[in-house]
Amino acid sequence: MKYKKTPLITNLILPSIICFVLISCSQNINFITKDEKKTPRKALSFLDEEFKGTTFSTDFETINSSRQNRILSKKFNNNNQKNREDLILFKKAKTSFQKKDFKNSIKTLQSLEKKFPDSNVLNDSRLQLALAYFKIGNKTKAHMKLEENIKKEQIPEQRAISLSFQGRIYESEKKLYKALSSYAKAFSVSGNVKEDKLLSSKIINLSKKIDPQHKLVFLTNTFREKNAGPYFRIALIKRSIQNNKLKTALASTRIFIEEYPKHKFFNQISSLEKKIRNILSKKLLKVGVLLPLSGKNGQEGEKVYRGIQIALSHLLEKRPDLQVEFSVRNIASSENPSMHIQKKTNELINNSNVVALIGPLFRSTANIISAISEKRKIPLVIPYAPNFKMDKNKNWIFRNTLNNEMQNRAIFNFAIKRLKLRRFALVHARNEYQFLLKKKYQNILSKLGGVFTKIVSFPINANDFRPQMLSLGGLSDFQLRTKFPRLSRKRKFKAPVNFEAILISAKAKKIILIVPELPFYNIKEIVLLGDRNWNNPDIAKHTGSYIKNAFFVDGFFDSSKEDLVRRFVTDYEKLYRKKPGLLEALGYDSAKLIFSAISNGNRDKQKIQKYLRNLEDFQGVTGRIKGIKNNDFVRELYLLKFRKGIIHKVDMIFP
Repeated sequence: MKYKKTPLITNLILPSIICFVLISCSQNINFITKDEKKTPRKALSFLDEEFKGTTFSTDFETINSSRQNRILSKKFNNNNQKNREDLILFKKAKTSFQKKDFKNSIKTLQSLEKKFPDSNVLNDSRLQLALAYFKIGNKTKAHMKLEENIKKEQIPEQRAISLSFQGRIYESEKKLYKALSSYAKAFSVSGNVKEDKLLSSKIINLSKKIDPQHKLVFLTNTFREKNAGPYFRIALIKRSIQNNKLKTALASTRIFIEEYPKHKFFNQISSLEKKIRNILSKKLLKVGVLLPLSGKNGQEGEKVYRGIQIALSHLLEKRPDLQVEFSVRNIASSENPSMHIQKKTNELINNSNVVALIGPLFRSTANIISAISEKRKIPLVIPYAPNFKMDKNKNWIFRNTLNNEMQNRAIFNFAIKRLKLRRFALVHARNEYQFLLKKKYQNILSKLGGVFTKIVSFPINANDFRPQMLSLGGLSDFQLRTKFPRLSRKRKFKAPVNFEAILISAKAKKIILIVPELPFYNIKEIVLLGDRNWNNPDIAKHTGSYIKNAFFVDGFFDSSKEDLVRRFVTDYEKLYRKKPGLLEALGYDSAKLIFSAISNGNRDKQKIQKYLRNLEDFQGVTGRIKGIKNNDFVRELYLLKFRKGIIHKVDMIFP
């Protein structure tokens, strides 16, 4: 038969059981371990009194026995004894439990559950059974009974009891994350002020033992809108302060203020936020960022800025004691861009007190900003602007870029010194820019001891490259046999050309069309050379084995196995769901150059400038920098090659 459930058991037994569950681990929340002048730990002293250890009695058996006797006598008064055999069994089990006869208590409780599946003390019986199992060391069965009770219990306060005890078992098993999760769930459903204080104390104290921190962050987000949410946030603030991560602590205090405006600790956390902000303002170093973040070049600017942001996160992970932040200005403008850029740059310098600048991306803006930077004596690191003409007489301007001159000097240096080649052919697009590059190629090659024996160009819209192949000295099979009739048909044909390698300076779409034409016109066993346009997997898809002798260079290789590169690529992919490219890498290294100066104790403009000027060894994701020449950082490039259709790194080479 079913019995009407009375709340009397819950009302009387709840406080004592909660006490038993929590008392063994509830302790003072000692945030202040020592006097610390540089961190605001004293500001957390308001928590000391709040989370002091409980003074409740720990003699659970005595308290529970007396209260349970009152419950039982009350029930006997209200019900016919012959109809309350379940209560008799429950009392018998409790008596055995108090006498530490846990096995007999378990047997009696099992009999109660079997005989009276609809009893109104069934949930209490399951909880008592879990306690008995725990006492004999059978934690597995204790967990099972608690899980059953948690699922079936309808009264929130009693569900809180089961959840609290579940947390106690997990804690005894050293499963602190699960224990904390159970306590937080109990806190979320408990309605008793005194026990809520115990649970909040448990959450605060146990949170400091959770490692790694991202688990604590997960719990904070999971219980964000529950009773436990504010206390998890306080635990994060505490840990950040103890780890001297004041910027993280500041962010957590601001979230607390925004999300819990009616919490009893709102005023104290608001005061703490102000104290942290004041400390950071005194220690803070600002680095200015001047990039186009909208409009025509907004995508390029955003890519560089993403790399810069990841560099800052890596710095603060390694050196949480450093207080560095960016002061960013969007220099994109459709009207009077020159005036707009000057205004933004001067405003940034005047109002933000920056110690260095990063930007811009292109030649026109670099001319304006570099002039201001030189005049105001603020170190400027330009993360791209390959066509900007650097002035070696300027002392405050630096560039971390990848231009055509660097790429071609590197690939020719490799071909001449490593492959021992001397004679080269050049295939390039027919436009003004490529004609200017052709002269640079010739100068570079001449200085290295090489020579162009053939130079051919093609129209920008060309899709048929027969004229270019013939100009290189290529011959079709028919032409080759006509010219050399004694050639054996079984012998591999090969056109007699007067060069050992070809530099193909073109976009990937044209490279895909040009390369297969070479063997068709019997230009074989020739080394192919290229710049970063070759770093494209589509070339391998469409050219197959024709590129087995191709070597090319780039300023960044996202598949590098170097730890620094792998970490950068992994973190970027986590944030943006795609791999970074050259612009992101240049942004990362440009910021890292400035951070390297700051990390080495250079905290003002003059010292940062001196550090960059005398830089001799710096490892970035774009390669190792060994110095500076004409205000350009001299660094390695990636030497790459196709192997079975996949791009692989061959070596790192200097231009």
